[in-house]
Amino acid sequence: MKRNAMLITIFFIVILLCVFSNSKSYAQYNNNLRKNVLVLHSYDESLEWTNDVSSGIKSIFYNNRQKINLYFNYMDMKKNYDNKYLDSFNKFLKDKYKNLKFDLIICVDNDALEYLRMHSKEIFPKVPVIFTGINFQEVSLLNLDRNIFKGVIEEIQVKDTIDVMIRLHSNLKNIKVFSSSTLSGKLSSNAVQKIKYLYKGKLDFEFLEDFTIEKFLDKCDKSDKTTAILLMIDPLRDENNNPVYINEYEDSIKKNMEIPMYTFWNFSIGHGIVGGKMSSGFDQGKTAALIALKYLKDNRFEDIPFISYCTNKYIFDYNFLTKFNIDMDKIPGNSILVNKPFSFYENYKHLVISAAIIFAMLLIIIFILSFSIKRKKEDERKLNASYEELSAVYEELSATDEELRDRYKELVENQEKIKHLAYYDSLTNLPNRTSFIELLKESIESNRYNKIGAVYLIDIDNFKNINDTLGHDDGDELLKAITSKLRILVSHELRLFRAGGDEFLILKEDINGREEAIIFAKKLIKVFNKYFYINNKPLYISVSIGVTIFNEDGNDVISILKNVDLAMFKAKEYGKNRFEFYNKKMSKEILRKAEIEKRLRNSLRNNELFMHYQPQIDLQSGKICALEALIRWNNKELGMVSPAEFIKVAEETGLINIIGEWVLVNVCRQNKLWKDKGYNYEHIAVNISAIQLQHPGFFENVKNILDITHIKPEFVELEITENVLIKSLESSREILKKLMDLGIKIAIDDFGTGYSSLNYIRKLPINTLKIDKSFLDNICCNENEKSVAEGIIELAHKMNMEVVAEGVENEKQVDILKTMKCNKVQGYYFSKPLSKEKIEEVFNNRF
Repeated sequence: MKRNAMLITIFFIVILLCVFSNSKSYAQYNNNLRKNVLVLHSYDESLEWTNDVSSGIKSIFYNNRQKINLYFNYMDMKKNYDNKYLDSFNKFLKDKYKNLKFDLIICVDNDALEYLRMHSKEIFPKVPVIFTGINFQEVSLLNLDRNIFKGVIEEIQVKDTIDVMIRLHSNLKNIKVFSSSTLSGKLSSNAVQKIKYLYKGKLDFEFLEDFTIEKFLDKCDKSDKTTAILLMIDPLRDENNNPVYINEYEDSIKKNMEIPMYTFWNFSIGHGIVGGKMSSGFDQGKTAALIALKYLKDNRFEDIPFISYCTNKYIFDYNFLTKFNIDMDKIPGNSILVNKPFSFYENYKHLVISAAIIFAMLLIIIFILSFSIKRKKEDERKLNASYEELSAVYEELSATDEELRDRYKELVENQEKIKHLAYYDSLTNLPNRTSFIELLKESIESNRYNKIGAVYLIDIDNFKNINDTLGHDDGDELLKAITSKLRILVSHELRLFRAGGDEFLILKEDINGREEAIIFAKKLIKVFNKYFYINNKPLYISVSIGVTIFNEDGNDVISILKNVDLAMFKAKEYGKNRFEFYNKKMSKEILRKAEIEKRLRNSLRNNELFMHYQPQIDLQSGKICALEALIRWNNKELGMVSPAEFIKVAEETGLINIIGEWVLVNVCRQNKLWKDKGYNYEHIAVNISAIQLQHPGFFENVKNILDITHIKPEFVELEITENVLIKSLESSREILKKLMDLGIKIAIDDFGTGYSSLNYIRKLPINTLKIDKSFLDNICCNENEKSVAEGIIELAHKMNMEVVAEGVENEKQVDILKTMKCNKVQGYYFSKPLSKEKIEEVFNNRF
């Protein structure tokens, strides 16, 4: 009885512990939602450095209680680095993760960082990036957005490594520096170049690039106690000029190498390297993971410093220290020695003998206990088997027909719920996109008489702003209210679907023609002309509607969905609160834009961009007083592409920042050349887009360009269009003031096309007002427009601004502008935009 009571007590204690453990685990699960982290490596996972970094990252994340999903991807840029591969990789990432949202990205080495700098806004917008394995000099070359990019620098300790080489080799006179012609190789080689003056008279440096393993061994096979080797990034190549690593030729190096080798990366240890002050891939990954973990916990990316450092360590190979007879006492303290033989027995002989005796005694005790436990377990097994047989018989007897029927009913209900969730939206209870696709496919396949139908895609304009200002709960209520109104409008031959987010689809089968589709589209717009009341608050919204006619515009699901999407986006482009029907021109526009974007990405690399300059004429002297720089693009496939066409694509894709920086650098260099030649003009004007002006590093970039081109700020004028300033007045005022304080001139371009308010212009730091061509076209024949132009010039002069009239095309306009005391004119009447060579021919002309 006592034994039974004890067993029952133990049983209840175990049950309580399980309940408590499950409750605790459940609470912990709810408090730790899973985070998604993408780890993007520049190189193949077979590279030892890559695996070390991954191990460092895993050592932090896998030992942390926070729920984190790690997704590893490898770019393999050592073998694949052309544009075609990058385009394929770009598409691969988009497709692979199109349904997954990342909370953070960790990128490893410079190729992955450069890739994310170019594409992260497109593929992973607003996702913070922690970089690691990046040389400090490489980071300084990149135009990184510090609100998105932060990370760990891989700083090689050149001086410390050279100093320890001198310390360990007293006869050292020559150092052969093996490197590569890659950007990383050049940067690491330059790090040695910068400090070699410290060893003038003590050491001679020989810099060698892109050696094959055969040439390398041939160069270094002779014993020379006055020479050592310093290996930089990717120093060795195979016969195809691909990088190879010393571990691939370890046996040849150990057999033939008679000169000590040193490097800065620990993955080379054990493959013929003596040592050095080394960077560890494991430590790089670990440091980056710790930074990432901090951000994932507190979600405060701004508190993380832009640059973090990872401590390098002295590491040496014992086998090669002994091979070159190096005195172990000269090795720096706290150094790590690998491959050092260790004799535990010799050091702890008495302890080993004592431990062996104790171990033997423990083995005897364990044997006795094991035999006893085995017998006990066998008895328990037999008892449990008997108990389970009895329990099974009991459960079979106690199961009733009613219980089986209940379980079957529950199973059927669950299947119905699952089916409903798969085909219906849980918020509005409307059929979802999956339902729409199946119904549309069925309608197309069953259409034997080629009748036409219409598909409407309704997108709520600015719905994100509604969610951000009113909250997601009110946003959900609005979607329900819209559903109710659309249900009233939809009749039996129409089907309403929620496509997802803020989009609805309507399928209208068997229509009599396009006119019927137009009438219904107008009805849809009218539905949204009235206020919606959400929690007793009036709310006005508008929609953009795309319409496509199937069996005319397309007869398959993919084409119809693509066409209706294009039509909806065209409605938004035309100003929203309207509907647009699909036409083939839309597809051509999309293809044209995609082709321009594809070619534009390589335009700088292929030297396809060039500058023309249009003179600005002083009306008093008739001489050239300034120039406006205008970009041109000549692509071998597309021919000459209009700036109005490719500048818009550059702004949409973010390429405008790179192109704009290229323009400013080239114009400033040309400006400096002309000034040095003695040409007398005030300045060259450069157009700046809204995206450039709002870039956080714009001011610093301009300042740096002026420094490197040695051009004075007063010889540069930046032109900003009127509409750009209106959209971001406050932020524009601050950046323009800083530019003007630097000495740069500021001009308002296209005045007369926007709000045209001199009241806001007087609040901005502006030197020049450029009146748009369209504002001057009729001044010769329309007294009202002539008076307005004269008033603008007079007021601008009173505000100490110069006035430039653009688009002057005839002598009458010139005479009128002279009487109005306009300062400068620009247009085809005087000169079209010219190449730099042609400009030099007309510099001293009087117009």
